[in-house]
This record gives sequence, C-alpha cells and structure tokens, in this order.
Amino acid sequence: MDTLWLKEHRKLDISEDEILYLIEKFKDSETFLSLDFDSIFWDWMKNVNIFMAENNLSQIDSMEVTNWNYIIDNFPDASITWENWQHYVKSGPIDGAIEFAFILNKIFGDRIQVVTASHDSFTDEKDKLIKEVFGFKKIIHTFHKSEHTKNTILIDDAVHNIKCHAETHKDDVGLLFDNRYGWNQEKIEDIYDNVYRLTSYEDIFRYFRDI
Repeated sequence: MDTLWLKEHRKLDISEDEILYLIEKFKDSETFLSLDFDSIFWDWMKNVNIFMAENNLSQIDSMEVTNWNYIIDNFPDASITWENWQHYVKSGPIDGAIEFAFILNKIFGDRIQVVTASHDSFTDEKDKLIKEVFGFKKIIHTFHKSEHTKNTILIDDAVHNIKCHAETHKDDVGLLFDNRYGWNQEKIEDIYDNVYRLTSYEDIFRYFRDI
C-alpha cells in the first residue's frame, strides 16, 4: 500500500485542553458512535478525480455530484474507484481525518464501530487499512446501516443513511457530515429533531462539547 499520504494532514483546530475536557466528559458515559468511513475519513472524491486525470477528463467539484448515480451515469468506467482495491487506495484520507480518528479514539475508545458499505472484493484489505491507519477496532461492512446503529450516534455523509437511522431509532442522533458534498444538500435537519448538519471535524467536537 502506498502510504505517502500519511505525511499530508492538517492540524485540527482543537486544543489539548478541549480534548482533555471531552475525555473526562465521556469517560463514564454510555455514548457509543457509529462511523461511516468513505467521505468521512477516506477521500472518495479525490479518488474519482484521480480517475478523471488518468483518463484526461476534467476534474469534478464535489458540489456537482448531486446524487449517487451522477458519476456512474456520466462516467461508467469510474466504478473502478469503488470496485478495485488498487484504485480505491490511491486517494488517501480526507485532510485532517487521521487526527480526527486519533482524538475520537482517545475520547470514546472501544465505544466506536465503523459501519461502512464496501465492495465485497476487498473487505479484508479495507479492514486492515481502517485498523492500522485509523485505529478503529470494530468494523461492520453493510449496506443496511440502521440494522447496526441502535443506541449510537451515527456520523455519515449520506442522507438516506441518516434518514433511516433517525426514523428507525428515534431516540438516537444522526450527524450529517457536509464537507461540501452536493449529494447531501437536502435539509433533513429541518425535518428531523434528532439530525444535525456539521461541516467540519471541529464542528463535530463542538457538538460533543455542547450536548
């Protein structure tokens, strides 16, 4: 695996005192997290644009991708970005994602599970990546996330996953991660009392501070 991208990540705007406060706040809590992986930690749009560059096609801004079918409808061969491990692994983490994971592990420890939709040809490789680079121990590969997210806070970029979680588990919170993603601009936070839209890793830590 090419790990040159490990050197390239920003420092999050959160102080050591803030981290220590969150560790203390949640050390005896029953707050569990369910974390999506792609487009929360792993930069899928960068992967798409690597494919575009390799095929001499124009780069795509993430705000252009307004639904899941946009890429495959316009660029059918781009399915390689989520079906082929050698291509999938090219992109690397979202800027700041490694530190985000490190801090989450400090705060919540074993009360974290990754719930990710994965191509069945490389679940083992993806498990290894998530465990070795991001430090998460429990990983569930599924396209039916709400079956596994009861009594947890779900962090996901997909509107349909957050909707299903919010409707199925009405006492649980869904955090919609909007990192300039065209596919999640539907304002579901105005419909569901248990859904919040957050636009950065720092926003997520501020949510944990204030709940």
